Amino acid sequence: MRPPSGLALAAAVLGVLFLAYTSIRAVRVPLTHDEAFTANVWVARGPLAILTFDGPERANNHLLNSLLSGACQAVFGRIPLALRLPNLIAHAVFLVASWRLLSRIAGKGVALAGFALLNGNPLLLELFGLARGYGLALGFVAPALLFAVRALEAEEIRLGDEAACYALLVCGVLAQLIVLDVFAAVAVTFALFRLVRPARVPAQGRLRRVVRESLPVVAASLCLLATAVPILICMRRAGALYAGGTAGLWHDTVGSVVRLSLLNLSPLLVHAALAALGIGLAALTVLAAYRLVRPGTGGRVFLALFSVLVILCATVQAQHVFFGARFPEDRIATVFLPFVVFALAAACGTTPAPFDRAAGSVFGAAGLLALALFARRANLTRSDLWWFDADNVHMLEDLDRLRVSRPGAFHSVRLSINWLFEPSLNWYRQTEEFAFLSPVSRDGSFEAADYAFVLGQDEAEAVRRGYRVLTRYAGTGNVLLEPPAAPPSAREDR
Repeated sequence: MRPPSGLALAAAVLGVLFLAYTSIRAVRVPLTHDEAFTANVWVARGPLAILTFDGPERANNHLLNSLLSGACQAVFGRIPLALRLPNLIAHAVFLVASWRLLSRIAGKGVALAGFALLNGNPLLLELFGLARGYGLALGFVAPALLFAVRALEAEEIRLGDEAACYALLVCGVLAQLIVLDVFAAVAVTFALFRLVRPARVPAQGRLRRVVRESLPVVAASLCLLATAVPILICMRRAGALYAGGTAGLWHDTVGSVVRLSLLNLSPLLVHAALAALGIGLAALTVLAAYRLVRPGTGGRVFLALFSVLVILCATVQAQHVFFGARFPEDRIATVFLPFVVFALAAACGTTPAPFDRAAGSVFGAAGLLALALFARRANLTRSDLWWFDADNVHMLEDLDRLRVSRPGAFHSVRLSINWLFEPSLNWYRQTEEFAFLSPVSRDGSFEAADYAFVLGQDEAEAVRRGYRVLTRYAGTGNVLLEPPAAPPSAREDR
């Protein structure tokens, strides 16, 4: 066996770095609103409630993530890492599968640039470190695409690889329903490639061949019909399919991913990135038209990936036109990101001379910029999407020190809060360390309690009401307050 090349070793180093980053975040980032809601409502109700979507806020129940997170919490205990472990495993799978796919469809230099561009994305790294279905779904989509490319790169489509692709996509759908659109796009692409292949089978044998080749997609479709479709119907009836935008595919889906990936950076950079992406997609379209007329090295795989991307976009657009479905945006839209990067990498591998070197150089520059963005945005202690929960654990530690330093130390502490903090704080109060906290509610920030914990924007109102600021948290601007008069639970005579 040949030793790995320098570029392959560089990819391995980057992969270890990215996985270590998400692993550290999985330990150190406080449990966020949506994660805690899943744990408090869905995981606590048990597998039957998860499977039947028997509970409030059905959109929060990412089926496969809820089941796996619950199983990990049962085994490893009530710690954030246990809930996030399935996504960390998905991240490791995504890293391996994305490198194997990129190195298969392009030269090692382009593959390394694509690996950095895709895996250094701050939004993807955030999602892989949280207990949600977004990262988990990508952990199935990447190897599914690898099997799809293996099946399609040969003139005769490999049924075993196609079946593995569909099986992984079914799992991806159960992790995040947006993958159902990916499944449809991949299935149509396989059908198109079979439709245009040369007819080499006698007419009397074609029916048998069609039946045999249809088995993987039919079996997978029946599985989705029995699992994902009932979930969609249930959620639609409950009005839970509310996430998404209505402005358009470019603004909502593409624009939201770019804006979140470049969060807190100059709007000029965001516009430049969108413009560059638009130029890249236009170049993909031109190259696809060229390769349809003049097939060349790598053209078949490129056309397959481009086909999946185009059909995926068309599927989303058609759902909006015919059913009024919203365009996926923000974290839901991240499923589009691998398709764009893989298609661009495959394009570099099949671009004709003399443009091939220029394409590779531009793609390499994009990879370097992605690493610079990763270094700029990296943080180990907070979520950028659920930023308001970043200081919850610090606040609870401060609250613990306050209560033991005052009369009534052995009584439960009542806390009034902004409703955003409720899921996370109610999850932490069930741990041994913070068991002193009474159940918190969404009744209001200034209900009768021993202390109040509010957003920075509520501080002025709190001061007007006579509350005293105890601690102001720099990371979020959140404020821990003491009421104007000591409530009964804080008096010595209790």
